Amino acid sequence: MPKKKIIIADDHPIVRKGLKDILAEITSAEVVAEAENGFELMDIIGREKYDLLILDITMPGMSGLDALRHINTLYGKIPTLVFSIYSEDNYAIRFLQAGASGYVNKESDATVIIEAVNTVLMGGMYFSRDILEKYATISNNNFDQSPHERLSNREYEIMLLMAKGKRMSEIAEELAISAKTVSTHKSRIFEKMNFSSSSDLIKYAIDSKIL
Repeated sequence: MPKKKIIIADDHPIVRKGLKDILAEITSAEVVAEAENGFELMDIIGREKYDLLILDITMPGMSGLDALRHINTLYGKIPTLVFSIYSEDNYAIRFLQAGASGYVNKESDATVIIEAVNTVLMGGMYFSRDILEKYATISNNNFDQSPHERLSNREYEIMLLMAKGKRMSEIAEELAISAKTVSTHKSRIFEKMNFSSSSDLIKYAIDSKIL
């Protein structure tokens, strides 16, 4: 039986190498392609059929979330496991809504990562029960969204980076966008969230436990 094909999208070569080493223990699948940003992923993903996409969130140019939305629109749903430094509470709901099948933290043990990959490869979901219950409640329209959940994907991404103390220039470099674009998003975040200062933003992030 041919091995299942995995593609990894992450902008850090060391992370990709470490993940490939861990996944080498899975005899039924192999990593056959890699992408270091969302645009490269979009170019590669349409060339052949993959059984699993392992996707980072924050990549230069196009975020993992935007890339996933585009992929599902252009090529149909592909089983996707989000592999992130952020806790599940930060992004899991947004990725569930975009069609992801699982979410695992980069600091997880190798056994957890392998379990998550095998679960998604077999057609299952790898999210905590709390996240799945919250998602079900949202889907049934019985959920009062928190203010930050009304932000766009890019606004939310920038808000998290600001909450971690990143300067505008650092955010621009990390996301491969202009400082002017970051500033525009910041203004929209402050307007939507009714923040008057960066201190308000940081306090909200701490109080809401999204850091």
